[in-house]
Amino acid sequence: MRSPNINHFTGKAIIDYLVALGVKQFVISPGSRSTPLALAAAGNDKARHKIIIDERAAAYWAVGFARAIDKPVVLICTSGTAAANYFPAVIEAYQSRLPLILLTADRPEELQERGANQTIPQKNLYGRFADSYTVEAPGEDFDIANELTEIDRLMKDNQDRPVQINCRFREPLAPVEKNYDYAGLSEKITQWFDANTAIDSPQNSTVPKNTRSIAEMINGARNGLIVSGSQRDKKWSGAIESLGAKTGWPVLADILSPVRFHNGIKPLVHYDLYLDHEDLNSQLNIDAVIHFGGWPLSKRLQKFLVDRRSILQVKIQDHDNTLDPEYVENDRLVTSPDAFIDLLIPQMNINSINSKLGLLRIADEIAETILTGRDREQSLNDIDIIRAVGDSLEPGQVLFAGNSLPIRLADNFMSHQNKDITLAANRGVSGIDGVIASACGFASGSRKLTKLIIGDLSALHDLNSLALVKLSDIPVIVIIINNNGGGIFHHLPIYGMSDNFEKLFTTPRNIKFEWAARLFDLPWYNPKNYDDLRESLLKLNHDATGAVIEIKTDRESDFAEQKNIRTIIHQMLTEKLNG
Repeated sequence: MRSPNINHFTGKAIIDYLVALGVKQFVISPGSRSTPLALAAAGNDKARHKIIIDERAAAYWAVGFARAIDKPVVLICTSGTAAANYFPAVIEAYQSRLPLILLTADRPEELQERGANQTIPQKNLYGRFADSYTVEAPGEDFDIANELTEIDRLMKDNQDRPVQINCRFREPLAPVEKNYDYAGLSEKITQWFDANTAIDSPQNSTVPKNTRSIAEMINGARNGLIVSGSQRDKKWSGAIESLGAKTGWPVLADILSPVRFHNGIKPLVHYDLYLDHEDLNSQLNIDAVIHFGGWPLSKRLQKFLVDRRSILQVKIQDHDNTLDPEYVENDRLVTSPDAFIDLLIPQMNINSINSKLGLLRIADEIAETILTGRDREQSLNDIDIIRAVGDSLEPGQVLFAGNSLPIRLADNFMSHQNKDITLAANRGVSGIDGVIASACGFASGSRKLTKLIIGDLSALHDLNSLALVKLSDIPVIVIIINNNGGGIFHHLPIYGMSDNFEKLFTTPRNIKFEWAARLFDLPWYNPKNYDDLRESLLKLNHDATGAVIEIKTDRESDFAEQKNIRTIIHQMLTEKLNG
């Protein structure tokens, strides 16, 4: 179909190129300057499009979607602050190695730096967080083949990070007829597509040649650990567990490691509750660590690794970005863990394992026994909530964890879930913004019912994204731990050190989310005890709609309870070690 003017011809060419790459999902925020791009995306029958009014929420929704499918998502917006509203999500995508394509509409060169309305310098708007190319406003000398070549170069150089394609347009923006060289441009674009093919996905299956030296290290070690950090690819879980079975070494699984929820060997999951036990530390004598994936969430596991900088710590990851803030890794292998382990295992000859490693498994069993057997209070607390949510997850479902307190509760207190579930979070920069939108995007990308657990301040930060919960074609259950402020600060050194602790840090807002749920026509639940919460969660497993569950808790008593749990675990472990 013939485009009515050169702007719409250009918009269609860019969209057709992205669809040819395999991009399926476009997210459009309404605006005038982006009309040629929006109409082209909406009119392409090989692409899906979603309309999200708020560009900030749109970008976080795209982050969630890209995280779920590990493929690019395209954002389309108009000029000015619309594009600037993408920035926080762009940073999250960059840090998380997620591919976002930002189609930012812009005003032509002659209107730049002239005080023109809705015009800001948009070239390289996102700095180091997104490589950028500007398509100048189409005119008489416009060469569509050259523009596609530059865009193609940009895409090939940035397959796992955000890119900005800044598209300048003059009037007319509407699809009105205006004469242009349709025949000549059509011939150029046909020739270009015939000569260019889609981008190949990057391959990381090459196995480093020094696996033999790693095997010799493992064979010579007696007290080793396997740390499974955050990873996106579930297929690695079986290989990591096979390595654990072969070596006999305990596998410590981060909350964002798929090993945590894999139907294989039972990993250790409560280590944050006991790794700082002095007698346990002194007896373990760890002499080797094989670390897969990202830096662990647990502060105590972090310190455990830092205190052992002198031993061999090998990092295995499928990219060469440094994920080692404490400088503990002695060696790094850039490869897919499953390919590496397949080559490694036949070279291994484990002769003896120090029985002291079994102390870690005993400690984890003690922690699980205490958590399972504890009395549930009449009023819900953080531990009850996270365990009820974990237990309510059915195979194939997703738990999206908000940052600050919720993800740490999950890491510390959720049991090993021997079922196929997915846990996701925005841990690139660990912000509390855009979390509801990201969970909605993840639900749409994964096509799986998603339970989001989030704090009240984070929920307030992204309140308008409850509209996305209402409109989501996949149910999203928003579970808000409303402790009237930032409960994470009770776990930080500032607690008890400032008279302005409440005013400056926890910042209570006395919000009742029932009214927000009503505003967006969402069901609202307010369970008062464990059984009520469990009943609500199980009911919503089978409802074809999103909902809000708001649970009032008390920061002070929850903090005290968690300290008490740690104390009990340490006491029982001391008795076991000295018994």
